[in-house]
Amino acid sequence: MVKKLLAHSCSPFHSHEDIQLKDHLGVVSELCTKYVENCMKDGKLIEAARLIGKTHDFAKYTEFFQRYLHGGSVNKSLSAHSKLSAISSAWIIHRRLKDPFLSSAAFLCVNAHHGSLKNLGVLKDMISSLGNLPRQIDSIKKNAQIIVNELKELGLEDLLEFINEPEKCIREVKNIYFDCLSWNENTEWKNYYKILLLYSSLIDADRRDAGKVYKHIKSWRRYSGLQTNLVTSYRKKKFKEQKYPVDKLREEIFSSSEKNLEKILARQPLPKIITITAPTGSGKTILGLYVALRLREVLSANGEKPRIIYSLPFINIIEQTYSVFKEILSPRFKDITPDLLLKSHHLAFPEDKLQGEEVPLDKMLLLTDAWDSEVIVTTFEQLVRSIIGNRGSSLRKFHNLANSIIILDEVQAIPREYWEVVQKALTHLTRFSNARIILMTATRPIIFRGECEIVPDHKKFFRRLNRFVINSNLDVEMTPEEVVKFFFSKWDGKSSALIVLNTIKTSKIVYKGISNKLGEKAVKISSVNKVDDVKDPSKPILAYLSTNIVPKERGRRVNLIKELLENGCKVILVSTQVVEAGVNLDFDVAFRDVGPLDSIIQVSGRCNRNWRHKDGSKIYVIRVVDDKGRPEAEKIYGKILPDITMRTFEKKPIINEQNILDIINDYYNKVLKRCAISSGYLKHITFLKYGELSGFSLIKEEPKLSIFIELDDEATRVLERFREALEKIRKDESRKTPEGPRSIEMDELFKYKAELRGLRANLEDYIVNAWPSERFRSLGEISPKTGIYHVPNDELSAYYCEDTGLIQEEVEDGYEIF
Repeated sequence: MVKKLLAHSCSPFHSHEDIQLKDHLGVVSELCTKYVENCMKDGKLIEAARLIGKTHDFAKYTEFFQRYLHGGSVNKSLSAHSKLSAISSAWIIHRRLKDPFLSSAAFLCVNAHHGSLKNLGVLKDMISSLGNLPRQIDSIKKNAQIIVNELKELGLEDLLEFINEPEKCIREVKNIYFDCLSWNENTEWKNYYKILLLYSSLIDADRRDAGKVYKHIKSWRRYSGLQTNLVTSYRKKKFKEQKYPVDKLREEIFSSSEKNLEKILARQPLPKIITITAPTGSGKTILGLYVALRLREVLSANGEKPRIIYSLPFINIIEQTYSVFKEILSPRFKDITPDLLLKSHHLAFPEDKLQGEEVPLDKMLLLTDAWDSEVIVTTFEQLVRSIIGNRGSSLRKFHNLANSIIILDEVQAIPREYWEVVQKALTHLTRFSNARIILMTATRPIIFRGECEIVPDHKKFFRRLNRFVINSNLDVEMTPEEVVKFFFSKWDGKSSALIVLNTIKTSKIVYKGISNKLGEKAVKISSVNKVDDVKDPSKPILAYLSTNIVPKERGRRVNLIKELLENGCKVILVSTQVVEAGVNLDFDVAFRDVGPLDSIIQVSGRCNRNWRHKDGSKIYVIRVVDDKGRPEAEKIYGKILPDITMRTFEKKPIINEQNILDIINDYYNKVLKRCAISSGYLKHITFLKYGELSGFSLIKEEPKLSIFIELDDEATRVLERFREALEKIRKDESRKTPEGPRSIEMDELFKYKAELRGLRANLEDYIVNAWPSERFRSLGEISPKTGIYHVPNDELSAYYCEDTGLIQEEVEDGYEIF
C-alpha cells in the first residue's frame, strides 16, 4: 500500500522498504571499511571507503526517492540517486582528505554502484550536466533539520555546507584535476586496482545489507581444518595400487614436489607467483590443491586465512575437479556446503541448505556471487573478468581476491592475444592485494613463468615418458571424405581411437562416413540408448561429441565413453576440440587436424594416459580442407598459429613425448614474435578507461542464436517451471502508478528472481548455439523477449539428430563452432 507522505517531511527516511537510510549508510560504511582493511593498510584509502559507504545513498534523502520507494508515481530522473550521491561523496573526500584521485574515484564508484564503471575522463562532463540536481537539492533542504541530525549521527555534519551551498561545492568537485596520476606502470596498475577495490567493497556491502543477508543466514562462516593431510589421505586411498607405469611416475612427481615445496616455504619472503609444470595425467590437479593448502597453512600461522580460487579454462572440467575436491574434503567435513566449497560459473547454482539450515536462495546468491567461500572452483573467464572489466556483477568479488591463493590450471589455454594483459594483471594483483598465484601446465608458455617451480628438475619427468609419438602427415591436404579413408588405413580394427576435427561441419561428415563404412558392425552412442545397449566388447562403439550436442547429453556421453574405455571397449570418438583439456579419457590412437601445437599436445594427452602401451600410441596430425580447398584450421585459429605448427613439423616430422618441452618452448617463442597482443586493453587500464573494458572477454562472442532442445521429460519440466516463474515476475515486477501499489513485497520479488536464475541455469543443460537463420527464428521463443528459441519435443526429428545433435543449415564457411 502507498504510504502517505507529509508535505515537507519524509521522516523516517528509508533506503529500502523496511531499512532506515541512516542505518543502511552506517552498515555499508562499516562493511566497506572492513573489506578495504582486509586488502591493504592504506589509511587514506580506508578512510575513503568509510566515507563512500556513508554517502553512497545520500540522494535518497530527497522526497522524490522516498515517494518512489513507497509506491508513488515519480519522474525517474527526479528519484534517481546515484549522481547526486556521487558528487556529495567526491566533495566530502576532497574536503577531508585533499586527495584529487580519491575524490575522483569516489565519484566513479558511487555513480556506478547500480551499473558499470565509466571512464575517469568523463567525470567533468557528467558533473557539468546538472540536470535535475538543483531540484533534488531543494527537496533535501525542505527536510534539512531532520537530515542534518541524521548526518551528525553518521559523522557527516559538514555535508550541511554541501546542502546550503551546492553550486560552490559542485564547482569544487568539477575543478578537481587529476595531476596526482603519474603514468609509470606500477602507479597506473595501483590506481586501477584502488578504484576496483573501492567499487567492489561498496557494491558488495550495499547488496548484502539491502538483501538482509546476515538476518537470514546465521551459520555462514570461515573454516579451519583445511589442511594438507586431507590430500595425503585421499592419495593413499585412491592410489593404493600402482596398476600402470605412470602411477610410479605420478608418485615420484608428488613426493619430490612435496620436499621442494618445504624448501621454498622456508625462504623469506614467500614467492608470489609459482609454477607447477608436469606432464598430462601426472596428477597436477591434486598436487595443485596440496600446494595451495600447504601455503594456506603457512600463511595461517601468520594470522592470514587465504581463500583458494581454482580456475580452469572450460566448464566441463569444472564438474570433475569439483567432484575430486568434494571427495578430498568429505572425510573431515560432514556437509560440503557453499561456504566451504563453491562451484562458480554461469551454469552453476548453489544448494539452498547450509549446515542443515534452509537458506533463502536470494540471500545465498548474495554471498556465493561474491565468492565468500574457502575454496572456489571457477572458470578463467570469471576470474579474469573480476579483475579486468567494468561490470558490477563481475567486479563485486574483487575484494575477496585479496590475500587469496589463485590457481590457473591449463594456463596455456588463455588466448595468445591476451597473454600479456593477463600476465600483467595477475603480477600487479599480487603486489597490490597480497594474492598469490599458482600457474599449472604441461606446456608452459614463456610469459607465464613464475618466481619458482614446484616440480624439481621437471624436464627429467618428461624425458622419461614415452606414451605417445606425434606423426606429421601434413604434406597432403585431405577433404573430410579422405580423412575417413586415411582413418581406416591406419586403424587396426582392435584399438580405441580419437578423431579431433576443427569444425562441427567436418566432424559430422567424418562421423557419417565412418558410420556408413562400419554399418551394422558398430554400435552407435546416441541420446536415446542406455548404457547396457552399447556394452558389447566384440563390436566397435562409435560416438560423437561437439557443442552441437546439448550439454547434459555431452556430459553423459563423456562419462559413458570413459567407462567403456576402462572396460576395454573399442570406442571410436569423432569430436571437436571439446575433448582437449581436462577430459580424462584414454584412447589407443588419435587423429588431429592441424592447429596450435599445444592443442595437438593436449589431444595427445588423451592417448595412452596411463602408459599401458610401452611402445607409445601414435598421434596422426593431418591437414583438412573444405570442398573449396580452404584449410579448416584457419577458420578457427587464423593463419599464424597453424603456420607455426606446420613449420615446426617440417623441421621435426616425428615428435616423441620426451622432447615436448624443448619443442614447445621454441614454438611459444615464435608465437610471441608473430602474434598480435592486446595492447589496447593495457592502454585503457593505464588511463583508467573502465568503460572501454566492458567488452573484455577471453571468449569471442559470436552472433549465435540460443536454441532450447526439448530432448526429454526433464527438459519439459524445466521449461514449464521457467515459464511459470518468469510469468510470475512479469506480472508483479512493474511498479504501478497511483492506481495501485506493487502486488508483492520486494523480498518476495527477490526470491522469485533467484528461483528464475536457478531455472535459467537448468535450461542451459538443453541449449545449443547456432548461426542465425530464418529456419530457427521461425521456431518462436520459449517465452517472449528471452532470446531463446524452442525446438518442441514433437518436432525433434526435424531439428535434432540423436547421434550428432542440432541439424544446422550451412552458411558460407560452414558452422564453425566447436
